[in-house]
Amino acid sequence: MELLICGGVELCYSMAESTTDDKWSIDKLEGSNWSTWKFQMKHMLLAKGLWGHVDGSETIGEDATPGQRADFKRKAQRAFSSIVMTIDTSRLYLITSCEKANDAWSTLRDHFERDTLANKLLLKKQYFRMEMGESTSVESHLKRMKELTCLDWSPCCRRGPGCYAFGELAS
Repeated sequence: MELLICGGVELCYSMAESTTDDKWSIDKLEGSNWSTWKFQMKHMLLAKGLWGHVDGSETIGEDATPGQRADFKRKAQRAFSSIVMTIDTSRLYLITSCEKANDAWSTLRDHFERDTLANKLLLKKQYFRMEMGESTSVESHLKRMKELTCLDWSPCCRRGPGCYAFGELAS
């Protein structure tokens, strides 16, 4: 298996290791990019056939052959390693005690998607204090605003695209 890391994160697997020959480039998870990282990471793992090890749907029966067990373990390790290699070193402490991809994913989700009153108030404060800098493009500014409204713990995100129910954030 060939694994390359450049700038952000580029994960490349040989054809023998993957069903696709694609090169994936994902920015490392730093915290502020959780929504984007999660979306890209999920789809990379789906395309590589590894998402089942993250969501727990991939299991192995007791009657599995040694070859099937080895393949299952190899894919589980690839899923976990893919997650680990796409996290900034300043955030690795969050998952150092995890041994499986689904444990790491759950730990990260629980950390970044806390649905608390404090987080709702922080979101509301960040949104209404947001200003576009002189050197910031309109596209970048709108992207940041959309990221704030589409955090998974945001009531807006749960209602679907286009919801801007900020009056309910503190309720």
